[in-house]
Amino acid sequence: MPFGKWRTASYTIYLRWVSLLFETMKMILRNTKEMLYKNCWMDIGIHPMIKCVIASWLIITHFSLLAQRPGQQNSNFGNNTTYNNPFARDSSSQAEDYTEERDTFGIFYFSVNTPNQLVPLSDTALSNFHIVDPLRLPAVDAVGTGNFGAANRSIWYETPFRKGFDMGFHQFDAYYILPEQMKYNVLKTPFTNIFYSQGATQSDGYFKAHFARNFAKGIRFTLDHKSIKQLGSTRQYPNQQVENNALGTGIWWDAPSGRYDGFLTYTSNNTREQENGGLTAFPNNSNDGAPGGNRAQTAIALLNDSTMTRHAHQTLSYTQYLKLLGRDSTNNNLRDFTIFHKIQYQNSTFKHYDQQRGDTALVSFYGDLYTDERGLRYFTRVQSATNEFSLSTYRKSEQVTDSNQESDRVEIGFTHAIYLLDQEAKDTIINNLLLIGKVNFRIKDKFDLKTYAHLSLLDNAGDFRVRGDIFFDIGKIGQLSATFINQAYSPTLTQHEFYISKRNVWNNQFKKTIETSLTGAYELPSLQLSLRGGYHLINNFIYFEANGLPKQIEAPINIVQLLAQHRLRIWKIYFENTLALQATTQSVIRTPNWFSKHTLYVEASLFKKALDFQLGTTLKMNETYLGYYYQPITGQFQLENDNSLLLYPLWDAYFTLKIKTVRFFLRAENLTYLLNNDTYYSQIATYPQPLFHLRFGLDWRFFN
Repeated sequence: MPFGKWRTASYTIYLRWVSLLFETMKMILRNTKEMLYKNCWMDIGIHPMIKCVIASWLIITHFSLLAQRPGQQNSNFGNNTTYNNPFARDSSSQAEDYTEERDTFGIFYFSVNTPNQLVPLSDTALSNFHIVDPLRLPAVDAVGTGNFGAANRSIWYETPFRKGFDMGFHQFDAYYILPEQMKYNVLKTPFTNIFYSQGATQSDGYFKAHFARNFAKGIRFTLDHKSIKQLGSTRQYPNQQVENNALGTGIWWDAPSGRYDGFLTYTSNNTREQENGGLTAFPNNSNDGAPGGNRAQTAIALLNDSTMTRHAHQTLSYTQYLKLLGRDSTNNNLRDFTIFHKIQYQNSTFKHYDQQRGDTALVSFYGDLYTDERGLRYFTRVQSATNEFSLSTYRKSEQVTDSNQESDRVEIGFTHAIYLLDQEAKDTIINNLLLIGKVNFRIKDKFDLKTYAHLSLLDNAGDFRVRGDIFFDIGKIGQLSATFINQAYSPTLTQHEFYISKRNVWNNQFKKTIETSLTGAYELPSLQLSLRGGYHLINNFIYFEANGLPKQIEAPINIVQLLAQHRLRIWKIYFENTLALQATTQSVIRTPNWFSKHTLYVEASLFKKALDFQLGTTLKMNETYLGYYYQPITGQFQLENDNSLLLYPLWDAYFTLKIKTVRFFLRAENLTYLLNNDTYYSQIATYPQPLFHLRFGLDWRFFN
């Protein structure tokens, strides 16, 4: 509904104190953030690793000095085994001397939403260490527009998790640090992890840092930072550059009483990307377009360097748990009752502009999206305040080593969120109220049942989601699991209405999308075999047509999936295979019918196991199919009917090694191009992937 002065005043008061807390937190973190940017991000040139190590040393020293003030050292942490604290961790499950354990360091982590699910931070040795891009980590790789850190989407359909209002921009989420993904550590010694990787040029860099430390009086601090700076090759990527910065930090206070825990979390995610709209012509011979090449540029971009996308998100939240009852002095396994409350403030801006003056080609390209001959602009600011409250009861597992430390859980609660939208042409207030319930039941490690449901009221009334997960461990025969999801959700804001240069391009009255999903999995660890299948039924699906406009199809869509993974070991030689099959009854969902990935490698140790190494090669491919095109002005992937994505066997090779807490890799990417330089690899229409190049990476862990 439109802003009224009386409503604006009331909601301004409602948000004012949260905004003040938000600004205070930003000021506290500014020095830390500047140290990271100045030393590890800005102007990475000669000796980038030295700069990153110095920056991390400055941060560690800064917090170490604070921690070493007289009377401020928490020497008892890690030795407290009392069950009065719902977040207490048994010290017997933490290795005192992490050097004795080859793949664990006595460090654990959990997310703020599931504090009783403790996960060991293990050294995964060299497995997947050489894979830098998160798009290549899933069983079925996601696809992107070329440069590392650019817009991307999945080709393996998964039911989206929708919980109230949604803007509809998720093309950069894979590179963000989201508040619910923040890892709070349980540790005995300060821990720092630094990673740096560089591609074809110094302007193709990726830096990550994680720092965690305990302080006095039950205070623990954690910091995560990721930076991507990708300029690419000007011959292959004219007018396409990416800068992506993500920062997450949190303070965990475990009160001395053992009955209260508070988590103050701040995250900042920023993306700045030049958008070239894809290439109208690729380099015309084997030398043009190669990184470091010196021939005349022949790759022609559709849009010039005046086209830019900027997304920025800042989130500040405080989560608190208060335990009402718990185990008695005899350590009997009593039922716990806990009150949960979370308040969160978020400020997000979405901006895109194209300053080109209109000509015939440009007008033809944008079509109905071309609203102003002086240039195009999209801008939306969303400020939100969220309150979550729940009451839960659970019983902890009697197994000390069980990472999931609950044998059952019943939880009921509600979430209220208010969104203030500034779309330049209009202002809007949206209210969401969700009723939430959870019921979980677990029998040791043999049986696990989890259920979740929410029902939305107010502006998104009628939205709902019901989910059930069940797991069986049937011993030597294997493990069975299944997931059922039924949900209905409203269109995103970008699907509902869209403004370009303050002019309305569309205003739709779409129905709610209704989905039913049933997936199952069978795993046989003894043979290292995994089989997964899924069936999805979708009604009122919304997609973007080839002209860039959203459309809803009322005909039901059926999707059937099968995913098989197997790992074969012969001596020190490993052969990993993935085969994915996917079929749909409607062409508005574009996916290849099959996808495969195969990795062959040798893994061994030298010098009395002081050095581990892995030497391997990977081949992945999928069938030729009509896919999607990425439209910069809307930030959406729309149907592409003219340019097929060709079958391209992508071949990589890599070498990784590990010496104590240091790991290194060297990876040759897209070796296929050296064998056939007449074909270019594209995952999104007219957006080619990088040509052959070398990438290296270094990871270093510190424990002091």
